[in-house]
Amino acid sequence: MGGVLMNRLIMPFAGFTSVLISAASALAGYGTVTWGNWSWDPVSGVGDVEVMWQSDTSLYGFQFDVPDGFEVLALTGLECDEGWSLYHNEVRVLAFAAQNGAEIGASENSVGLIRMDFFASGGELSFVDAVFAAIGGEEIETDSSDTLDLEQQQCSEDIYPSGAGDGQVNVNDVLAVLGDWGASGSPYDVTGDGVIDVNDILAILNAWGACE
Repeated sequence: MGGVLMNRLIMPFAGFTSVLISAASALAGYGTVTWGNWSWDPVSGVGDVEVMWQSDTSLYGFQFDVPDGFEVLALTGLECDEGWSLYHNEVRVLAFAAQNGAEIGASENSVGLIRMDFFASGGELSFVDAVFAAIGGEEIETDSSDTLDLEQQQCSEDIYPSGAGDGQVNVNDVLAVLGDWGASGSPYDVTGDGVIDVNDILAILNAWGACE
């Protein structure tokens, strides 16, 4: 097995399974995890959000916690569907490839790993103590700094960053579309027609400004 061997320990934690990965030295590649498309009802407190992933190495498993004030309700596999095992308790998400060939391959574009249903009264959603692992439990160096402010205004044309938006339809959204021009399955597909083209640019220009 290439790279630095990792020690992988599986242990019970308050009736839940926790995977802890400890590195001997170097890490196995680099990746970025972000929040993707999301919705949240401030009346019921129930919402859902996609977890997006991009990396230069294959992904075999991951875990992260949610911050205080958030509760994980359910998980649905996107790319982490067939051949993956998904677990959660109120604060932790755990997923790993349970079959050979089920790993998520390296990609220059972000892919949706899972959809997470959650409960919150508001606040900022972040990745807490996130660990993403390659084959053999080798840890992938991961940028998990992305956050999601549930109380920001939403509009469908506000697709940057990572399809979650920042409350403004502006040049950042245009640049995101141009960066994925011609791609299919992109999180920056404003019109939802399956391809990035001039219609997405026109939709952004038509909604220019702050989301209301």
